[in-house]
Amino acid sequence: MIRYIQTVLIGMLFWTSALMPCVYAEVGAKTAALQSGGIVFERLDEAASTIWRLVRPSAGPIALNTSGEANGDLSPDLRINPLTRRPEVVWAYWTGSNYEIAWSFFDGETWSSPLLLTDSPADDIEPKLAFDHLGNLGIAWTRMESVSRIWYCEKDPEAGWSGEIVVSNGENPAKQASIAWDGLIPRISFHEDLSGGGARMIVAGGETPDPWPLAFLPELVAMSTWEGELDQGLDVTRGKVFTSWVDSASHLAFSRRVYGSWQVPEFEPYEGEDDIPRARIRIKSRVGSTP
Repeated sequence: MIRYIQTVLIGMLFWTSALMPCVYAEVGAKTAALQSGGIVFERLDEAASTIWRLVRPSAGPIALNTSGEANGDLSPDLRINPLTRRPEVVWAYWTGSNYEIAWSFFDGETWSSPLLLTDSPADDIEPKLAFDHLGNLGIAWTRMESVSRIWYCEKDPEAGWSGEIVVSNGENPAKQASIAWDGLIPRISFHEDLSGGGARMIVAGGETPDPWPLAFLPELVAMSTWEGELDQGLDVTRGKVFTSWVDSASHLAFSRRVYGSWQVPEFEPYEGEDDIPRARIRIKSRVGSTP
């Protein structure tokens, strides 16, 4: 069930190319002067204990979810819609009894009233979103049921919102979804914690039947014995799909999908937690440079 939040919560700072190339923001976006007008998101307040706290008292009507910190809302995920060239956002919104997935878009002047996409007694958390080149929006998240599962919904620019679709099979607790489009196929990565220890690294592809709904087909990528945070992600570069995760205190692992099969994992070293984002950039470069 989709519900609008009655209280108008207004959304993150957004700057166009006509404005200053460098700004401070609570949760925001700026135009990257050297990237052909590309959008770069930034957060001024990086403290782990704060997410939505206002930094500028004059944030005005372009600051998203100004009551989010007091409300207990969780971190957002932000992307640019390729059709509108404007940002859209999802996050876990606290209703007073549980977390539901909220979505909002920027219309050029302000943010839309957030729309609740879920209505479950279990907490819906950690949403991720991605667009394909036609503007189809896919959202994946974790539902904290007795055995946590990964769920999905999407928005077609013409047909509107779909219903919810379960992605994981519920045999093991699934968590930490990430989403990317492989052409017109949404793919969702996640991992399953095993009762005996370790985790299964999985990517599920949403095949497109006629009629709807999608049928997600899970594919086992690899097993991991790392006991720390896996931080699995999914990305596409130059038409090549790959997933990566933290495999040890010194290396990230990654696997490419080639001709319908996930390849034997390769490894990229990193030095400390701060180097993990840079290691992912190096992985993306390695994947992009392969035939």
